[in-house]
Amino acid sequence: MKYHLACPDISLAGIGSTQFWSGDTTKAENCLFEAINTYGITLVDTAEMYADGRCERIVGNVLASFPREKYYLLGKADPRRVQVYGLRKSLLKSLEYLKEDYFDLYLLHWREDVDLRSFVQEVEELKKEGYIREWGVSNFDIHDMQDLLSVPNGENCYCNQILYNLMTRGPEYDLLPYLREHHIMPMAYSSLGSSFVSNKPVKNNKTIQRICKENNITPEALMLSFVHRYGDFPALFSTSSMEHLRSNLDFDNFDILSYMDEIDREFPSPTHAVPLEKL
Repeated sequence: MKYHLACPDISLAGIGSTQFWSGDTTKAENCLFEAINTYGITLVDTAEMYADGRCERIVGNVLASFPREKYYLLGKADPRRVQVYGLRKSLLKSLEYLKEDYFDLYLLHWREDVDLRSFVQEVEELKKEGYIREWGVSNFDIHDMQDLLSVPNGENCYCNQILYNLMTRGPEYDLLPYLREHHIMPMAYSSLGSSFVSNKPVKNNKTIQRICKENNITPEALMLSFVHRYGDFPALFSTSSMEHLRSNLDFDNFDILSYMDEIDREFPSPTHAVPLEKL
């Protein structure tokens, strides 16, 4: 369950942290611990804007149980704060909350009105200082990526994290080919849907139900398998249920490629360019 093409430290499945936003997070914390400890998940995703640092602090408490080489830590900067305070302040505050010395990967959460030339200059300096290993962006459509790669050192972008799942296949038309052409790793968030993008169309689909029954997997495991069916596309999901954690990770034993013709008929790949959907 490893992503090998660019970095052997990134697991194909990654755990997000929006489940720590509010309320009692004990079950969610246990799930994150078990994902790393028992299932070999290394990719852990969090962000400055998630509950104004609350999620980062909780993630930091869980990660304190593990040696640093056991996980691959991904953080994201809020562009609104970057515009006011600068990238450095956002990054250092996040590291403080997480009780960490560096991020393995640090992303600009959205483009907004951030000056890309200044962003790249500052993030490259932070990389030289050892606060991050790699940097990237999130929610960048193809025109945003073209703008990014046109500024000095923009080609050093390592990753673009995007909304992508079986119900949201728009990036397949032009964005994903562009990223792969330029050796930029795509990463999916909300790979199982979200409160904004329901996965009921998948779960209620008769073809999907039959495929899942034949292979003794859940629709969620099928959806994860869909995202990284070519082995080069990490997929993030969040859960507070140990049962869901186990069943979601059954994707590792499922060969989705033999079913893709059927799945494509139910959830077609785009035939024209569509704007990147964002959450």
